[in-house]
Formats: sequence, C-alpha cells, structure tokens
Amino acid sequence: MANKIALYLVLLVIWIYLLSVLKRTKLTAFHFMVGSGGMFTFIFVAFKKVLTIACAQVLMFILEQLSNIFTFYTVYSKYYMLFINNKNADISMLIDYECCGIIEILVVISIVSFFPLFSLKEKIWYSFIGYVYTTLANAIRLLVISYIIYLNGNNSYYIAHSFVGRVVFYILTIMLYFYIISRNQIRSQKVGNFDYEAGQDNEADKNKSAK
Repeated sequence: MANKIALYLVLLVIWIYLLSVLKRTKLTAFHFMVGSGGMFTFIFVAFKKVLTIACAQVLMFILEQLSNIFTFYTVYSKYYMLFINNKNADISMLIDYECCGIIEILVVISIVSFFPLFSLKEKIWYSFIGYVYTTLANAIRLLVISYIIYLNGNNSYYIAHSFVGRVVFYILTIMLYFYIISRNQIRSQKVGNFDYEAGQDNEADKNKSAK
C-alpha cells in the first residue's frame, strides 16, 4: 500500500512539473491533453470509491423522486439497486461506478478545467453545469432502460442496457459538449476586424475627399 501511494505521489509531481513546462512553452494543445487526461486519471484512482458512492446517492435520490411519476420500477437506495417490474418477473439493476456516471462526470470536469478559452469563473460554472446535466442524462438513460424492460421483459435487458441506453446517453452527452465546448469555440472566433459604424465613417471620409 505504501509503495502504491509513493508511486502515485511521484507520478503526480511529474504531471504537475510537465504541466508547468508545457504552459511556459505555450504548447496549449499538449497542455490541454496532458492536463485533462492526468486530472481524470489521478482523481479517479485516488477517489473512485468515495465519488462513486456520492454520485450513486444523488442518482438514487433523483430516481426515487421520479418513481412517484413512473411506477414501472422501484428504488432501493440503501442497496443502490433498481427493481424493474415486467411481465415475466422483477429484475434488479445494480448502480455501480459504471452506471452512476462518475466516469462521464469526471471527463467533463477534467476537460472544462483545462479548456484554454475559459476563465476560472467559467470553468467552475461549466463544471457545475456538466455535473448536473450528466447526472440528469444518466437518470434519463436508466429510465429508458427500465421502461424497455418493463414493456418487453427480462430478455430485452441486454439490448436496452448495452445499445438503446447508451445511444440515448451519448446523444445527450454530445449536446452537452456542443453547448460547453463547440459553441464557445465558435463564439471566440473572429473573422476580420470590420466594424459597421467604422465602415460608414470611412466611406463618408472617402466621399468628402472625392468632393
């Protein structure tokens, strides 16, 4: 255990030093890739268990509230499980680190934290948006999976979980990345320095000179 901690700390120091070198040399793209990739890895390795429990508890709370509206599943928060009612028999679904969304949440936060166009305030704000949005998107994914199983029985679990649920979640995730990343990249781009009012003034000056 001590050797693993020592190795972790050494790699962490190397990562921080590498980031400082990349920043000084203004290698923005490499700084972004090394920074976001390293942040995800170090946080996931060190806090995987704690963050998984925290994310699962929040997700269970949301699903429990939604179960008052959608009655085709039952939430057992204590065991982090969903019981889905269907025509064959009830089937349980365990909410572990793969299902709670911790990986996707950390990816979003890591990317936002090292995205070069954002200020510190924007990084905090978009990280919060990413966390909330990804959690809700994951809840929608689980609702879709549960409803498909409810309608079609236990035999539909694999298709619902491995295909339909993932497609729904990926589509929602792409929308998030467009809003946070692509939209801000487009807004930050400038094409020329033309200003309409300045253009009018220049045209007026030319007309006066011609006269």
